[in-house]
This record gives sequence, C-alpha cells and structure tokens, in this order.
Amino acid sequence: MNGPPVFVDDEVLRDAVALAVRAPSIHNTQPWKFRLGYGRIELYADLSRQLPIADDSGRAMFVSCGAALVFARLAVQNAGFAVSTHRTPDPTNPNHLATLSVSGTDTPDPQTAALVAAAAIRRTDRRPFLNRSLDEQTLAVLDAAAVNEGAILQQVTDHYERREVIVAVGLADAVETADRDYQYEMRRWSGRAEGSPDGVPVTAVPHIPQRRSDVELRDFELTAPGTLPVNATGQTERPAMFLLATDGDEPTDRLRAGEALGRVLLTATHLGLAASPYTQPLEVPHTMQLLHRILGDYGQPQILLRIGWPAETSRPPATGRRPIDAVIEQLR
Repeated sequence: MNGPPVFVDDEVLRDAVALAVRAPSIHNTQPWKFRLGYGRIELYADLSRQLPIADDSGRAMFVSCGAALVFARLAVQNAGFAVSTHRTPDPTNPNHLATLSVSGTDTPDPQTAALVAAAAIRRTDRRPFLNRSLDEQTLAVLDAAAVNEGAILQQVTDHYERREVIVAVGLADAVETADRDYQYEMRRWSGRAEGSPDGVPVTAVPHIPQRRSDVELRDFELTAPGTLPVNATGQTERPAMFLLATDGDEPTDRLRAGEALGRVLLTATHLGLAASPYTQPLEVPHTMQLLHRILGDYGQPQILLRIGWPAETSRPPATGRRPIDAVIEQLR
C-alpha cells in the first residue's frame, strides 16, 4: 500500500540509472541522458547519439530510451518505493522524454524482483535458436508483458504474413546496404573491440558463413568478423517473429513501445528465452507498409522481435556501457 511521499536517497536513484543503462539500444548507441535528485529521475534523449541514416525519424532512439525508462522504474519499485511516470513533461523541451517521481513506499512484488534480476543477465542474442515452438502459456506471458506497458505483441504465425516479414527484412537490408552513408554509419558503430563502452563489439556477433534461417539478420561484420562462439552452426531455425505495436505514432507512443520492449525482453530472459530485435524494416518506408499490412492497418508497428529457445548453453557476453557519470547530471 502506498504511503505519503518519503525521502529517497540519491544513491537509490543512481542505482536505478545504473540498471537503466543496461537496456538495449539500437547499435548500442545509448542515446540517453538522466538528471536525478529530489526523489525523481528525468530522462532525456541524447540527439548526438541518434543515427542520422538508419534512424532519421528518431523512432529507434525513442524506443531505446523507453526501454531504459522501464528498467529504471522497475529498479526504483524493487527498492521499495512507489513511483509515477510522467511522459513528455516539458512541452518546451522535446528532448525531455519522461520523469519518474517517487511518491511513497511500497512493497516490491516477486515479479518485479525477477525482472530486475533478469536485467543483469539479459543479452541480445544473434546466434541461431532451437527449432522449437513457444508454448501457449509462454506466449500469453509475453503478450501480458507488452499489454502491461500499453502496447500489443502480435506473433506472426500465418504462412503468408511470415513471408511478408521475411521479404520486408530482406528488402530493407538490400536498400540500406546499397547506401554508402548507411555503410559508413554501420562501420562507425560495429566491429568494436572487446571492452568498448558503446557500439556493437565483435564479441557480440557470431560468425556464421551459411546461416540456416529464413529471416536475415543485420550484417554487423562490415569491418571485422564476429568472434562470438557458436556450437550449433548447423542448427536450422525458424524463430518466432513478433510485431510490437502501439495505437499511435507520436513520441509518447514510441516511448511506450520502448517500455513494452524492455518488459518483454526481461520477461523473455526470466523465462529462459533468447531474443534479438529488428529495426531494418521500420527504417524503410516501403517495408514499413508491409508491416502495416500484417497488422491489418490496426496500430503502428514499432519494432520487430525474434524470440526463441537458445541453442547455446551460455549467454553472449555483456556489451559495454559508458561510465555512469557520463550520462548523469545532478538536479540542483
């Protein structure tokens, strides 16, 4: 039960931000900044880290920041506090995306604790998955995670719709890789050495010359081959594909999509699943329309997800994050 407003030590808020920065972001760009103090955490978009070619609309930046927002909220709740979320709190500053405000004490529930624990071990997994379907109970739990954050998670099960997804991913990939500016941008953010504080390191990318899957993955090996070990190189996979969508496509919708993405990925991790997001077909207008058609023109697709049972027994290594002091400013 919520009590009256209480004093919150800034270390609680700082710890929440430390978990928030573990959220996934497009190409591990980490396009966020935080201000904290007086019982609140303010989240800002860092436009200097927006991808001007792959994410010229800013969709992926907002979704990435939304994932960080839900990670921070869960951390504060798990520390024993009630928290409210105010999105787009400052109409004069569009980069101020949300504010988390502590409103009192509360008893953390086991589900929140499980998701916070999952945040420490969650990884984007680009390796092949087992050719094993997700059961109805698992699908229901994943769906509930998205609904909890105001989004919908639609699995692409129809044969022809799955072909549309495959076509959308392939076409978007072809359009982007033919663009020299896109290639330059990819080279800037991929092929990083182990221990890099941002970008996609070679240790997070598997090198599979002949991948046996019906859905292509983005090529992160433009500058250097991946070094992530893969034992099941001959594994044939047909991963479950999901569209995560919102009712609208305003900045707050994209932010909510990121919150839903974060909760879905943490839920998948807690369930022992592996996952990797796709943004390519949402970066090209024509392929975006293909995704719209799959949704039946109901809702706005925000991200495509590949989820399945991992074929490997070990998780990919954690990708780097910038020092916490590089993304935090104290409220005065």
